[in-house]
Amino acid sequence: MTNTPLETSNTNNIPPVYPSRFPQTVVSVSRKEFINPIPLTVRDAAGNVTTLPDDLTGHYFMVSPVGSPNSSRVDNNDDVVWVSKDGWTALYNGDGMVYRLSFTENQASLKTRIMKPPCYYADLATSDPSKQNLYGSLRFNNLGISRGSFNKLGIRNQLNTAFVPFKLADDESERLLVTWDVGRPYEVDPETLETLTPVGENEDWQDLLPDQQPIPFKNLMSSAHPVFDRDAERFYTLNVGKSLWTMFALPRSLKLRLGENWQALKPIIDDIWRDKDLSFTQSFQNILILIYTIILFSLQLVTWFLRGIVQIARLFRGGYDFVLLHCWDGTKVKIAKTWNVVLPCNKPLRIDQTVHQMGISNNYIVFAETSFKFSLENTMPFAKNPTLSSLIVFITDFLNYPQYPSTKLYIIDKKDLDLDENFTPQPNRLFFPDRFKHLAKVVATPVEIAPEFSHYVVDYDDTGDRLIIYAGHLAASDIAEYIRIYDRSAYDDRDRDDLDDIYDDPDLTSRLQQLAGNIVSPTDISRLGRLEIDAKTGKLIDHQMFPNLDNRDEINQQITDWKKDRLNNQIDPKYLLTWSTAFYVYPDRRPTRNLTDIFWNNWGAWPDTLTTRTLGAYEDYANRIVETDKVKDLIYDGVPSSLCHLQVIKNGDETTIQLNENNFYQFDKRNLGTSAQFIPRPNKEDQTDGYIVCAVLTSDRLLSQSTDPNNDPQWSQNSEIWIFDAQELNQGPLYKLSHPELNIGFSFHTTWLPEVQSPKRKLTYEVKKDYDTLVETLRKNQSDLSMEIRRLFDEEIYPNFE
Repeated sequence: MTNTPLETSNTNNIPPVYPSRFPQTVVSVSRKEFINPIPLTVRDAAGNVTTLPDDLTGHYFMVSPVGSPNSSRVDNNDDVVWVSKDGWTALYNGDGMVYRLSFTENQASLKTRIMKPPCYYADLATSDPSKQNLYGSLRFNNLGISRGSFNKLGIRNQLNTAFVPFKLADDESERLLVTWDVGRPYEVDPETLETLTPVGENEDWQDLLPDQQPIPFKNLMSSAHPVFDRDAERFYTLNVGKSLWTMFALPRSLKLRLGENWQALKPIIDDIWRDKDLSFTQSFQNILILIYTIILFSLQLVTWFLRGIVQIARLFRGGYDFVLLHCWDGTKVKIAKTWNVVLPCNKPLRIDQTVHQMGISNNYIVFAETSFKFSLENTMPFAKNPTLSSLIVFITDFLNYPQYPSTKLYIIDKKDLDLDENFTPQPNRLFFPDRFKHLAKVVATPVEIAPEFSHYVVDYDDTGDRLIIYAGHLAASDIAEYIRIYDRSAYDDRDRDDLDDIYDDPDLTSRLQQLAGNIVSPTDISRLGRLEIDAKTGKLIDHQMFPNLDNRDEINQQITDWKKDRLNNQIDPKYLLTWSTAFYVYPDRRPTRNLTDIFWNNWGAWPDTLTTRTLGAYEDYANRIVETDKVKDLIYDGVPSSLCHLQVIKNGDETTIQLNENNFYQFDKRNLGTSAQFIPRPNKEDQTDGYIVCAVLTSDRLLSQSTDPNNDPQWSQNSEIWIFDAQELNQGPLYKLSHPELNIGFSFHTTWLPEVQSPKRKLTYEVKKDYDTLVETLRKNQSDLSMEIRRLFDEEIYPNFE
């Protein structure tokens, strides 16, 4: 990596030229659907128009949130929206747009379509200005990371995160599901991209929160990465419920606030103890801090007391923390079977964060409480009123807490799923009544792994009951945290003194707030890991990581030397690759029995996305490799997004992992490379024999088209598709693809299908039957809205599914 020299001081108050800038185009995205595929222009590395190679085939699928029906338009453009115009909405809050990039006859074409479950049409109608007199009181509003018609219609199922390809024995072609964390998965037609049918009927799914009144669009928590068992022809996903105690997570936030205030209180106590002369203002401030600390401590005592009461109540009432495992057979909409997942001793399983990903091997199902928290502070609504806005900011900060520094994995033996309905896995040694007595139970074996991770891949081969898992350890990287309009840059007068230096940089706060809605920068280096676990006992047999704690001193020393003299000291490129590890990239023609190579797509670290709030939350992070001051120094210069190659080396009975230092790619410091997907060559020889395709955001321009006479009429100003040879990443992209109307926003996961065909199997699904019971219940509970709700479903929703 070539580092741009920076001045070590800024005595002339000249704004620095940032070598790294996160492309601001991420906050805008086009909602235009290309139902008729559009051809993309193909250029080689030199910029010449060319054609694609014969061995690049099949169809690359990508999904991206594209805002909502009432998102603000950019410069009055009919199609391009500003996802987070309010400065409070996360970029991953939006309707899911499925992109299909097809490679045929040495050319590429793009087809796109928005996922449209019933709640989409409800949102469309209630957001229509011409229909406000009919449905205005039912409209949906953004709630940070989600969107809902609170206490009226429910929560949107935006279907914007990931895919699951699957095929039953009697299916003629592969089928495809689109998923996200808080809604039912839906099948999509791979050929037309039309939204088809859900996984499970409404009655099959339980609400996230307890005692919630019936609503049509339930508030659900599921997994964005469910799994398909090709051997048993079963699809597995999760349904999570949380008690209010778990949802509020007050012990976590109060502990953090109390710790912060105690640090501020200690010097005050020292001053009082030493009888130091203080001014009236200082004394008054100290008294306020002391009172606030006493209040916090009192609240902590109250929460401890309430926790005891809640635990006692659970002994008699069962509580509401639960995890259900759903099995869907793909032949009908309804869930085929459901199990109540419990811990040993029949103890209910509580999920404090989310179950973003699942995995599957020959004999086991694995799911994780991943490093993606779901907290109330991330669902606080935006308020235009200054007073109310200040209150919401206070509540948001008060409820904020870091993610856990470890991840809990849960292992289910598939054999236990075939046991009798009334089977109780182990005798009760404690009394934990169960609200799901009618369901069969299955015991999950827990194992805790540090540091935390979100995405992982499981070898299908589990010989000897050994699970092999490859994880991207997102250490001190809060992917559930996003920039809000009130956030400050970590470089905005960082040292809080009167001296001007390179970090007294309020301009970066302005830059950061223009990226409101975007995920914050990491605060430590990520690690690539290989786990070997005894599936029967949950014992961690082996855990290898790159980099690891043994590399800590070397990394920190390299950053120190580099800071002193950037011209003559360089940081080893391998330590600049694994920052904000986002997506795994491998030949996902499941099941992969044993991985020998896996690529990782990393988002990098950016000075204009590092907030004081996040840096403070992870200042005392337990598993830190890069010291906090070194993190600030390094990120100010910027760590680019990248692609890297992890090799699995087998030598006899010993298996190790190593980063291939000759096969990686770092994007330009002002480009974001994301949504990478491996595409195998026909008759591939190994797991590196293929191409890697990814989406690249290239500028600050919010619109892909421009009236500038110098604008390239065949090319987008802000979005491109890049294609690499997986075995020669260091050569850079072999091809770049684009179109003047290509305007990608914050994109997520991908998949690849060798061919696409509309499914011949048509599942029977009556939308009216699925929703009408809930609609009628809601109508009876809210008589003042009865006519609006009934008309909305009869005239705006049901006709789209006839």
